[in-house]
Amino acid sequence: MRWFNGLPAGAELASRLCRQIDKAATSLILNLAEGYGRTGEGDRLRFLATAESADVRASAYLDLCVSKAELEAGKQEPGIDLLSRITLMLKALSGGFSE
Repeated sequence: MRWFNGLPAGAELASRLCRQIDKAATSLILNLAEGYGRTGEGDRLRFLATAESADVRASAYLDLCVSKAELEAGKQEPGIDLLSRITLMLKALSGGFSE
């Protein structure tokens, strides 16, 4: 997530939490792409559900960064807003398919 890496304190954040946010964001993107590479609707929905789960995890990790005082309160808001929009998109995409 480019906005996260661009934060002034980004390099100083706990490496464990940074890795987890990066891992969740990567999982989100790859599962979305993988889902659309599948022809079966069930497969597609499964990958979209996994992407949505990664989206929720990334949001939780951002909250953890704030609660552990590794990120100033309010600095996570652009990321939370982005992840909220992604959640809405994933829900809309999932609704377009039936199992």
